[in-house]
Amino acid sequence: MPFSAPGDVVKVECKGKNDYELCKIVKILEPSPDRVEPKCPHFGLCGGCTFQHIKREKELLYKLSIVKETINRIGKFNIDIDGIITDKDSHYRNKVEYSFFRRKPSFYSVDNKPFAIKECIIEDSLIESVRKKISDMGGVKKLILRRDARSKVFGIIKGVRKQRDNVEKLKRAGVDVIIAPGNKWTGEDFLEYEVGDLKLIVSPFSFFQVNTGMIEKMAVVVSDFIQPEKQDIILDAFSGVGTFGLFLARYVKKTILVESNEYAFKDSIYNKKRNFIENVNSILSPVEKFRDYRYINKVIIDPPREGIGRAFMEMIDNSNIEKMVYISCNPATLSRDMSFLKRLRPKRIMLFDLFPMTYHIETVVLLTP
Repeated sequence: MPFSAPGDVVKVECKGKNDYELCKIVKILEPSPDRVEPKCPHFGLCGGCTFQHIKREKELLYKLSIVKETINRIGKFNIDIDGIITDKDSHYRNKVEYSFFRRKPSFYSVDNKPFAIKECIIEDSLIESVRKKISDMGGVKKLILRRDARSKVFGIIKGVRKQRDNVEKLKRAGVDVIIAPGNKWTGEDFLEYEVGDLKLIVSPFSFFQVNTGMIEKMAVVVSDFIQPEKQDIILDAFSGVGTFGLFLARYVKKTILVESNEYAFKDSIYNKKRNFIENVNSILSPVEKFRDYRYINKVIIDPPREGIGRAFMEMIDNSNIEKMVYISCNPATLSRDMSFLKRLRPKRIMLFDLFPMTYHIETVVLLTP
């Protein structure tokens, strides 16, 4: 139940649906010993940090339990989890998307109504500082703010008309690069990040992990799981700007990056050149349509929340792939996808708490015969 904690005794109100009920807490009669006082004034209204009321050490234990139970229930796999890797638990989001309410950046509540933001304890501190200076912006549907490793802030305005006045307001608030109707991206300004000794550029429209402090830790575990060797040809599926494939390239014969987003695909080509890496091939294609697995012996897959599905998993299972590392932000679709495999089985699992105080959890799984 939203905003509850194991061990709570609560009074609830429920609304019946076809085959389930939706309940909300009316009163906490006896609080769980795992509870703490939420720090955010919007807790309970905002649907973001739904674990904020739970002690940090208990939150991590619950996430371990949730993933293990999901993998067992859906995938029918009974496997121990190596552990959960963490970093800072506040002000970690380098990308935040806002709606607008009373001409100011806002969030949507659990009841799908906009509300003005007083504080947000997970948005990056620089983004928070900029956001607090933004006001009196009309005609805006959404505003996305992104911060890179150079402390450069990018703003993307989504609206129905030219945004000349709002562009000027964002500049005064401290936004360095602004993309909006009537103020298009020129293709000259990129976000910049570092992962180990890799120097990466990221287009404003490309996906990149919002908790950058954890990316190198993930890359190290992916490398440990895949155990790169000089003769390996590794496929990095849903490769984005090339982070994992480029990170491993120095250790192997070749890596192949497959990505369907044109911005991220172009970023990967630039990142290959920028880091003087020659044994990487970038391919613009949906992962499902890539078919040339003749020489590939190891695979990294990092699909969106909906997973990848039966056809891809069975194709990998019927190939000569020796190892697969599956990176997932959704343990349910991860478990479903792994259940389609017969030859490859999960052998190691590591969790990453990329989104502290929320129910989200990142899972990295090694699968071998």
